[in-house]
Amino acid sequence: MTSLKIPRGFPPEPGDYPEVQSRALLESLRWPNGATCPHCANESGQARVYTITAKPSSLHPARPGLYKCADCRKQFTVTSGTIFHDTHLPARKLVRAIFLLQNGLNISQLHRRLDITYKSAWNLAKRIRSCAINW
Repeated sequence: MTSLKIPRGFPPEPGDYPEVQSRALLESLRWPNGATCPHCANESGQARVYTITAKPSSLHPARPGLYKCADCRKQFTVTSGTIFHDTHLPARKLVRAIFLLQNGLNISQLHRRLDITYKSAWNLAKRIRSCAINW
């Protein structure tokens, strides 16, 4: 599992970000120099990782934020192989949870503010606190 370091002051501004901007914030935290494959650790950056888009004639849209590695041909997202893998929560709730936990909210308040179950809030807080830097 890739260690994701969450510094103090992330996200840069408080607020409820839309999904696209939240995903961009997580991508900038994980990949400051552009996306790299978590499966084969491709870091050449020479058009080896590309985004998956749906064909115009397709009835099924492509999932937003989905990448594919040209070397190993595996798909991945910003949460693949990190503490957020298999959370099934949207990126906006993940970014909001990071901000709220930095400001001292407890799990009961977190589950009410994010409108998730107490068990999900507890698991999310445990994951975020495991990689917090100087909180």
